[in-house]
Amino acid sequence: MRKGKTDMLCFLTDDQDLQFALTEILREIPHSDALQGCFRLENIDRGLRVSRQGAQGVIGYSDRRSLMRAVGILAERRDEKCYTLYEEPKYGILGAMPDVSRNAVPSVATLKKLYRLLALEGYNAVMLYTEDTYELEGYPYFGHLRGRYTADELRELDDYAYLLGLEMIPCIQTLAHLNAFFEWPLMEHLRDCNDILRVGAPDVYTMIERMLETMSSCMRSRKINVGLDEAFMLGRGHYLEHNAYAERSEIMKVHLKKVTELCKKHGYEPRMWSDMFFRMLNNGVYRVKGTQIPQHIVDAVPTEQTLVYWDYTQPEKEGYDEMFRQHKAFRNRIAFAGGDASWYGPVPLNRLGQRCALAAAESIRENGVDEVYVTMWKDDGAACSHFSALTSLFIYAEGCWGELEQADTRAQDRIRALTGMNP
Repeated sequence: MRKGKTDMLCFLTDDQDLQFALTEILREIPHSDALQGCFRLENIDRGLRVSRQGAQGVIGYSDRRSLMRAVGILAERRDEKCYTLYEEPKYGILGAMPDVSRNAVPSVATLKKLYRLLALEGYNAVMLYTEDTYELEGYPYFGHLRGRYTADELRELDDYAYLLGLEMIPCIQTLAHLNAFFEWPLMEHLRDCNDILRVGAPDVYTMIERMLETMSSCMRSRKINVGLDEAFMLGRGHYLEHNAYAERSEIMKVHLKKVTELCKKHGYEPRMWSDMFFRMLNNGVYRVKGTQIPQHIVDAVPTEQTLVYWDYTQPEKEGYDEMFRQHKAFRNRIAFAGGDASWYGPVPLNRLGQRCALAAAESIRENGVDEVYVTMWKDDGAACSHFSALTSLFIYAEGCWGELEQADTRAQDRIRALTGMNP
């Protein structure tokens, strides 16, 4: 796209890789062949700047993420001939987390489409939530008959994400949520009870290390989410046949230390869901106002772990503020994960998702959180399309790039421009 006519959209760059990325991203924009203007590309220190005067313009961008969002702006403002706009992200990592494990494994083509939309909206990370839906060498029953991704498919997705400015971060399970894997009786030696791995068993850590090796061979990112959430019956099954009774907090401490060491061995910066620490204190409940984290729990969490505070249905800002206060008792970096309310049935609860997204975005800013994810869970049947809950995803993006007071309206305008649909 070195040269082009002004009756079509063109970008002046000699970077062949960048040209291909721009060609791919334009595929997602409705009627992109009708977009007009010739834009010179230049590097700036931070954020993005789009300046247009008639048929000519300049796009300043600091990274691939900001350039992709700038293309989205051109689509949104296609009828405006003169304007200058500057945007700067309010936090460093904005990621989406599609659930590709529960009852539906999206095709590679479907995920690429989602990646294009995320890139146009200014996301720079994506986590695939894979329980057992990937090939694991030496474990033929891992993801067997579940539509698991091959290593080559994961590499293809990682390359495509990288092209669009998205960091594809592995998101696996190293403690619980492996119920499909344990449907196979041959795997019983790895199980504690329910969907939980047997902490302390050497074979368990051999498998976890193989998981890390697999992810490392398929994705560039040195970040990884290792799960460690919702293991409600930890230590209450086969664990007791091999070990003396122990409190869940002590079992969790041992396992967390081992998993963190394995992550360090393979050059990973680990993330984990934070709920288990709160549930152990609050009789299984995650959010309890006024919870104080005792020092022995703080000391049990390796400082290398980023704690991901997740909260999907909290409609008021004060609820997020309280949980951030509780999380700050730890010595760890804190990230946040909201949700798109797409897991209730065949249609998303978009009004709930919108309200929660706006409340969370305000609290995120005030509490100085720099790493934010939007989960796209598919519990109980995966009946809801990933593309039917874009409103929440776009509100989080506009909350990152723009003013909170306008995030809801801006999100709806962007959905119309980038999909041709009315939200």
